[in-house]
Amino acid sequence: MRPAERTFGLLAGTLLALCATAGAQQLAVADLSVSDFQGGLVTPTGFQFRSGQTVYVSAAAAGFEIRGDDNLIHLEYRLEAVDCLGHPFQRPLTGRIYREFPRTENAAPPVFRGRFRIPDFPYPGEGHIRVSITDKFSGQVAHEEASFEVFSEFPDPAGEFEIARLRAVKSEFDATPVPSPVIAAGQAISVKFLLAGFRYRAAENDYDLRYGITILGPGGKQLLSVPAAAAESNAAFYQKPYVEGLASVRMERTVKPGNYTLVVSATDKIADQSVKASMPFRVQ
Repeated sequence: MRPAERTFGLLAGTLLALCATAGAQQLAVADLSVSDFQGGLVTPTGFQFRSGQTVYVSAAAAGFEIRGDDNLIHLEYRLEAVDCLGHPFQRPLTGRIYREFPRTENAAPPVFRGRFRIPDFPYPGEGHIRVSITDKFSGQVAHEEASFEVFSEFPDPAGEFEIARLRAVKSEFDATPVPSPVIAAGQAISVKFLLAGFRYRAAENDYDLRYGITILGPGGKQLLSVPAAAAESNAAFYQKPYVEGLASVRMERTVKPGNYTLVVSATDKIADQSVKASMPFRVQ
């Protein structure tokens, strides 16, 4: 080969390499946004999601490969919402985009959306949306995260098994707190409380809690005992820190006026731990 031909061949090879490099794109997650309603604006700084609210997520793909004369794209995506401890709120959302895509500069990118409900008794703090996209044609994978704030009126549990926020309420059907409960003989005393610090069974991700009620008279004498008032056992995807308990005991019509004590005894069957909490009330 003559020198001129070798030079031309080298230049042509260099140009081909440059063109190949320019054509190669980096897969990316674009326009990731979090909102409190579908199709809404991005939540402002300081906004806090509460129990029962829905987190709406939207994102787009960029830098994906368009293949063949049919201009096909093939993407798979995964969305996950986790709390401040990394516990997922629900199962990840997954999907697939396999369709034609125009080879024009201003073509709207493929968009994927999802929504997650904030469960009861979430851990307060900074939650995260985790997004991943896989381009099945190029083999590239892209990841992105967005944060959001979760509010809870309940503080982080102490870590030990405990009965928290034991309080009297008007009735089993009316959760209005009664600061200094006073009932008449023959009426019922109703209480609500939170069980915290219990253990989840790893394999089934479930808990097993039992609680009972005891009434003590003015001198501390046991007047009534319901050792197995209720049981709370459930397989839950989200490991919430609290389980709410409710109990109601009707006093005898013959009970004398005076100061009484209601005692809640709870047991974590999985951890084999028991705790008690008490609350005074008065019969008039």
